[in-house]
Amino acid sequence: MKQYSCTFDEKNIKEIYEKTKDLNYKTLLVQVYSGVVIKSYILNVVSTVKEYFPNAKIVGITTDGEIIDSKITQNNVVVSFSFFEKSDIEIVFFEKNNLFEDGKKLASKAKKDTKLLMIFASGIEFNADDLIEGINFLNPSLPVIGSLAGDNAKFKKTYIFYDEKISKNGVLGVYFNSEVLEAYIDSSFGWVKFGRRMKITKSDKNIVYEIDEQEAFDVYSYYLGNEIKKYFPKIGVEFPLIKTVNNLDVARAVVGVRDKALIFAGALNEGDIVNFGIAEASKVLESSKRVFQKLLRNKIEALFVFSCMARRRFVEKLSFLELQMLKNIPNTGFFGYGEFFNGRFLNQTLNVLALSEGGDLENKELYIPKNDKVTTIESLIHLVDVAFNEVRQKLYIDNVTKLPNKAAFDEDVLRNPYGAVLFDIKKFSSINDKYGEVVGDEVLKNLAKILQRFIIKNAKLYRISADYFIVLFFEECNLGMFAYSVIEYFYNNPLKIKIKDEEYEIDLDLYAALVEGVEGRKIKIKADMALHYAKVTKENIVKYSKDLKIEEKINKEIETLNFVKKAIMENRVIPVFQMIQKDDLSFEALVRIIDEDGKLVSPFYFLDSIKNTRYYDEITRIMIEKSFKIFQDLPHKLSINFSYEDIQNEKTVEFLISSIEKYNMQNRVIIEVLETDSISEYDVFENFVKKVKKYGVEIAIDDFGSGYSNFIYLANIKPDYIKIDGSLIKSLDENEKFYKIVKTIVEFAKEMDIRVIAEFVKDEKIYEICKKLGIDGMQGYFIHIPSKDI
Repeated sequence: MKQYSCTFDEKNIKEIYEKTKDLNYKTLLVQVYSGVVIKSYILNVVSTVKEYFPNAKIVGITTDGEIIDSKITQNNVVVSFSFFEKSDIEIVFFEKNNLFEDGKKLASKAKKDTKLLMIFASGIEFNADDLIEGINFLNPSLPVIGSLAGDNAKFKKTYIFYDEKISKNGVLGVYFNSEVLEAYIDSSFGWVKFGRRMKITKSDKNIVYEIDEQEAFDVYSYYLGNEIKKYFPKIGVEFPLIKTVNNLDVARAVVGVRDKALIFAGALNEGDIVNFGIAEASKVLESSKRVFQKLLRNKIEALFVFSCMARRRFVEKLSFLELQMLKNIPNTGFFGYGEFFNGRFLNQTLNVLALSEGGDLENKELYIPKNDKVTTIESLIHLVDVAFNEVRQKLYIDNVTKLPNKAAFDEDVLRNPYGAVLFDIKKFSSINDKYGEVVGDEVLKNLAKILQRFIIKNAKLYRISADYFIVLFFEECNLGMFAYSVIEYFYNNPLKIKIKDEEYEIDLDLYAALVEGVEGRKIKIKADMALHYAKVTKENIVKYSKDLKIEEKINKEIETLNFVKKAIMENRVIPVFQMIQKDDLSFEALVRIIDEDGKLVSPFYFLDSIKNTRYYDEITRIMIEKSFKIFQDLPHKLSINFSYEDIQNEKTVEFLISSIEKYNMQNRVIIEVLETDSISEYDVFENFVKKVKKYGVEIAIDDFGSGYSNFIYLANIKPDYIKIDGSLIKSLDENEKFYKIVKTIVEFAKEMDIRVIAEFVKDEKIYEICKKLGIDGMQGYFIHIPSKDI
């Protein structure tokens, strides 16, 4: 075969005619690469070529730059003449319709001796991946090379043409059919990922609406500047998104904007993980050098280069340098808006096609230019990369444990892991309160180190908040066994911490929330739900399941929170009072909410839902304020319920003390604390008692007998009262075991000079038994029904 090329004018066409008019050839393929995107001009070029070569098969495409003998031109026309002696060329040309079906149509036209299908396609804003998928569906082994047409980065209209037929929305297939033709194709990339990983969260094939749940255009604006709209889509070609498909990095370039959606030359599917891409000079040149070196091992009679516009637009010197490597080998080609290569649609690549019917060029060798002209941009890219990694270290690594943090988790979870285990330290805040933040930080560091020992292959540990650690598993495993092993370890092995000369031994108890089979971005939400369920049910390990109806429970809690919030705003939280019959008459203040129908709502319906929220603290203060205001002029003592959360809340304690002074309630306040709330934190409780005792406050242990019934604890704390839990009192007349327990409690209390009060005294029979046992005071519906009035 013979190959000739020229820039277009009639004189050059005539010269090639004169050189070739005596050639004996079978088929002439003429390719026209036009940087002039004017229909009438293109048809004139075709007509001129036809005048000299009437039997030629003429195909062409509009460009974003032309290549002739390694030189780059623009707004020019390059014409390539391939004279085949032993090969047939067949051409199909049609308007695009259903791209997948169009691809199947192209594949179906291939013959047994088809050595290559070359594709040119015109049009803006279509999904070229569909075309390739159609080809792959019928003939995945068919060698393919080609390009999308360009229009000098205007992105308005592009053309392909075959003889006098021209289309701005068409597909052209050129089939190289031969027994002897050798067609060698290869591809060079060299773009690198930079910046953080992102996830396509809303798309329709090549139209991307959201990236990381932000509008796609806004993501580009955030990183590339608010002025980018005037440079779109050109800048979107220069800064593509890169995804990895089967271990191959594939770029996707922006070719259009629709409102805040971005239109890419190829598909980006929901769930795809992407990074911004940028050309790194050394990698681009090294990649092309390797491709060209392999190219030279093949016979070459004609050489074509189909390159992406971004390689020229981003760093023009870079394209110049890589093409200079081929300056010793005649070549033609062009820059387009996307590249077809062997079953894939690509962006940012340079693709080569070498054809030979058995002959070969003489003196084939690469010219290796110096790349000092691109060292500035390469250094800049390196600087950006180093700076980003430094920032990433600060943004993605937890300062205390040196583990990946919440930001790192938010990125990695988009990879849709198999599952996760979320660990939470029970009552971690009390460790900080008791030992200080320095010890608390050491607890976190040691916990992190120990958890790391349990991490298996393809799993990763993160610290995502104060005492929350989460493990992502990227392969299937037994999450339950993993969680059990961790919790069992800490149950049997207290943390031993040494700071300077001080040694601490701290028991850690953990909750574990398990999640599997859930979409990545929902893992944290579901884990939080399971953890919440674990805390409510006091279970150490809970696996998220729809059967637990966690969402339903949380929705109910949200409804309750809104109910309480509105009641507080509308001043519908009130105290009611129940008499405690003993030598010195007292009353217990009980919280109620008046609903919108005027009925009183018991705390049973709302108190658990608002724990660990600010509404709980607000209700405690409302109860103190309103109750003290009523009792300030009464002679009776008043009992107020305090939880452990109230005791450790300094603002609540200070409010209690200031209210005692404000309403002259010294020596008339009894604080009732649940046995199960205070039992595990002796020192915190003791400090509270010492503080309020200065104001004559008495302490009652409420619901004694429902929890640990720790008599050593009573001996240490020495409360003024024990209130025996109603579950024991109400069955005294029929449960001998309960009777013995109550009797034991009363006897012990007498020894310790602690007064005993029986709760839930429901009738006269229970009342008489309590008197017989020597109980000091009684409370219940038999004694007094709670009332707003005293």
